[in-house]
Amino acid sequence: GALLSTVDLVTDIVMIIDYFGSEGQEHYGRILLAMVLSCLLLQLLLVYGQNKKVPKIAAREALWVLVGLKPVVDAYRVAAGKEMEKHQIFYPLFELSLSKGCEIFAEALPGSVLQLYALLDTMVRGNELSRVAVGSIISCIVTTGFTSAVISYDFDTDPGARLTAPHFYGFIPDNAELRSVMFILLTLSSASLLAARSLSTALLIMVDP
Repeated sequence: GALLSTVDLVTDIVMIIDYFGSEGQEHYGRILLAMVLSCLLLQLLLVYGQNKKVPKIAAREALWVLVGLKPVVDAYRVAAGKEMEKHQIFYPLFELSLSKGCEIFAEALPGSVLQLYALLDTMVRGNELSRVAVGSIISCIVTTGFTSAVISYDFDTDPGARLTAPHFYGFIPDNAELRSVMFILLTLSSASLLAARSLSTALLIMVDP
């Protein structure tokens, strides 16, 4: 999942460069760049709020955000069972979820709509279809579907959450094989919903902004 997030960021950067290098598509590049920067800004604010009492740690965490490795670091901490430190506000799983939420809200959702709209606009104009653009859209949709599934899965299978709120948590069964099936279905469900809604929104914008 962390690798998918990093790949998604890289494909977005590639698309920004591609848009700026294509005549008549520079505005797409500017909008996508604004989305990526807003995502980084939100994650930096999260890092600052989490570690503001220890500036050295805050600076280190900000560096992870700027080099695009924040998802990898967060995933490692959750997988390793790291505990919340004294200066922090959120425990690692919640920080991971908030960071992913920033990514989905600022970059993945609007980015998928923008890139689908740009692709449809290219097709309408009769220009050659970009495989890079298609790959970037698929990457964005799959990553977002996976991320949404991870957030649901992690919270639902958390023993503490199931103990304190059994009426809300616990829809994922206590069976390894069934959990794997459920996770795959959650990912496919989220990704397909995002693809359908993004395509619908892009088509509506093309017809009447």
